[in-house]
Amino acid sequence: MEEEKNLPTEGVEAEDTGEDGEAPAAESNEKHGVSTEGKLAAWFGLGLTIVVCVGVGIMIMRLGVLESVERIRGWVTALGPFGPIAVYAAQVAQVILRFVPGGVTCTASVLIYGPVWGFVISYAGLLTGCVLVYLLVHKYGIRIAERLAGRENLEKYWKWTSGRRFDVIFLVTAILPAFPDDIICVAASLTKISFKKYFIICALGRSFGLILYSLAGAGVFAWLGIGLG
Repeated sequence: MEEEKNLPTEGVEAEDTGEDGEAPAAESNEKHGVSTEGKLAAWFGLGLTIVVCVGVGIMIMRLGVLESVERIRGWVTALGPFGPIAVYAAQVAQVILRFVPGGVTCTASVLIYGPVWGFVISYAGLLTGCVLVYLLVHKYGIRIAERLAGRENLEKYWKWTSGRRFDVIFLVTAILPAFPDDIICVAASLTKISFKKYFIICALGRSFGLILYSLAGAGVFAWLGIGLG
């Protein structure tokens, strides 16, 4: 019988080389000669990306743009050449901010830019959001995790991280729309999962849901008489 874990009180779980044989971050940085200036520049870029994307998320929520697909479609179209950037930022924001609904932005992206480019823009935004969550939680631990997902939500789903089957659970929740995949991403980031494994699971899982939206945007579901709700 697998023992349930308690939420970390400070940082992430103690990291080791893990199944992937990857060295801890500090050792990896020393090995590859990452300078302090380089790390500062990287964190500055990370912070700027977060500020911009969160700002876009808050703005579109206050404007009521995400109340329907048609409203966000009109807003994005009005932005002209900056529309793809806005959709990308909105997708990043919906991973980081719990109050930004992802389904609306995914659907609008496909309807505006087509099943191929709509998929590419949304997919890039979602993966960027997942990477930012991992980096933030690994840097600031439980403090930022609680802000991203909420203490109650983390306590509810933290037990899912116990045992060897969590990789499968993580992938399934990333694929199926019924599960709170963003919260699971935060919980996973608190564990000692390697970035490589985390990224692969997110990349595979997130792609399936977006493929459905892309098919819907291409009219496949309409042709079959099936709606996505």
